[in-house]
Amino acid sequence: MDKSGANYAGLANINLLLILAGFATMIDICQVVWFHHVIPDF
Repeated sequence: MDKSGANYAGLANINLLLILAGFATMIDICQVVWFHHVIPDF
């Protein structure tokens, strides 16, 4: 997944469709910030 909001919006839309279809399970949406640029490579 990239940094654009399109992926998040797409997953949120799929979750809405799952709710409307009567499914009890939804897709978990997690956003992770990577700090690889903070810790220098040794």
